Amino acid sequence: MKLGGELAPDETGDLILRGFAFAAYRQYRDTGAWTTPPVEQLCDVIGAIGGPVRVITVDAGLEASIQATCPEVDARVEVARV
Repeated sequence: MKLGGELAPDETGDLILRGFAFAAYRQYRDTGAWTTPPVEQLCDVIGAIGGPVRVITVDAGLEASIQATCPEVDARVEVARV
């Protein structure tokens, strides 16, 4: 499923990730709120991909949130400077 650390677009994994994205979008669009907190959604995505997963963010607290919410996933968090 992985190709150079990324999912190849023709692989089943791409459909899984699209499912996560569209479900979250629909949920927010329909209700105006997240019924599943975003960090939990991210944990689900990381779990579906497997590890290690590199997460690039501007949120300096995201790594701690991931570790608290889903310590079993293998995520490398990189905080980008804005």
